[in-house]
Amino acid sequence: MITPYEEWVDSESGLPLYFVRDKGIYGHSVNYDDMRMIWYIDLSPVIMAGGVLIGTDKLGHFLAQGFQYFERYRQLHGSKETVRLAAIRAFGHSQEMGQLGVATGGVYSFADLASNWDGMLFFRALFDDVTVEGQSHARYFTSDGRGRYVRARDFHWAEWVTPDWDEVLNPTHTQQRALYEKIVANAWRRPGGPTSQRPSICESYLQNPAAYLGDKRQLRARSSYVPEAQAMAATPFALDIRAMCRR
Repeated sequence: MITPYEEWVDSESGLPLYFVRDKGIYGHSVNYDDMRMIWYIDLSPVIMAGGVLIGTDKLGHFLAQGFQYFERYRQLHGSKETVRLAAIRAFGHSQEMGQLGVATGGVYSFADLASNWDGMLFFRALFDDVTVEGQSHARYFTSDGRGRYVRARDFHWAEWVTPDWDEVLNPTHTQQRALYEKIVANAWRRPGGPTSQRPSICESYLQNPAAYLGDKRQLRARSSYVPEAQAMAATPFALDIRAMCRR
């Protein structure tokens, strides 16, 4: 469930890590009945990658589920490209409705799906130039003509991480109204209790929305995968800070 690379980033990379206190919006009145097994797991720390704030779990999704997507794509060799990509989307949807999402955690993460999808493109780009739905990536390794491969270019996370990986800009959804209402209440809850002078998440957001949303141009999904996934999901309650913090 957690890749070695993700563990390395969390413990040994030396990157600045930002931890969420008290499970953030998933704490307080949220319980096991709402989030099942995920209730016992701490939230991943947040890092800045390619100018985007993401949980380190997205790095694991990129590598682990990205490779699973890639293997499924290869298994469909001989089918039309549109058929193969549609099958990958359906596979990702089944994972989010199942063991990687709603069934075990109560939420459906479009940001997870976006990092999975980009991971698949990365594995495809190891030895081939890749263009999928307007997104292009040059190969990382090329043949030297003598049966050996040489590295053609370096890897940079900034090439792959997009605002689609940020769960504020690309909100997670939940099926349960009860869970959604608890999360909204938590977003308005002040740390330390109602008499605390420290602002709640929503009060902080309303004071400076740009600190949460960044450049408005980033609000447009940079991958065609996201609207496709949203059309497939049956999870009506979006954990969208703009709606949760509306007065």
